[in-house]
Amino acid sequence: MKKLFATLCLLIALPASAIDCSNMWDWATAACQRVDKINREGKNDLLVSGYSWHQRSTYEAEKLESFNEFAYGGGLGKRIEFENGDQEFIYGMILADSHEDPQLQVGYMRLWFWPVVGKLSVGAGMSLSLISRQDVIAGIPFPAPLPFLAVRYGKASVMGTFIPRLNGQLNNGNVAYFFGRYEFD
Repeated sequence: MKKLFATLCLLIALPASAIDCSNMWDWATAACQRVDKINREGKNDLLVSGYSWHQRSTYEAEKLESFNEFAYGGGLGKRIEFENGDQEFIYGMILADSHEDPQLQVGYMRLWFWPVVGKLSVGAGMSLSLISRQDVIAGIPFPAPLPFLAVRYGKASVMGTFIPRLNGQLNNGNVAYFFGRYEFD
């Protein structure tokens, strides 16, 4: 509960903070300045965590039965939208992982959108997140570059990603994760 409270306090304070991008490598300075611009000029988003689907053939039945697939939680984001509808955004989320332990993540995402009809559009993009899970390296944050897909209608989106199995062993990876986003402002 203390981690949840601390994380929520940090997420709420994010818009009030400035980022110092000096004294970095050139590529890091450019990335830092981009994140700072989104933080200062971006519009607000509400994220509502939703569902984690575990590929059935990747896990033993006993393990699947122990999993929480209702990944309840939420977060906040800031986005910049370009004239063509594409977006960049930064976000922070806390959600219940497969073991119902808190999973904390912050990240940057770039999405390209294509109109379908009316206010409906589909998108694809990439995210680079720092994720902290108790069952992965004892909660030490680790980087996670992931692909994303989105379906957007007006200001509401359903977004999803796929977390692949990396080591070829049973009982990890091959998880599809879905959440909702509402764009304020």
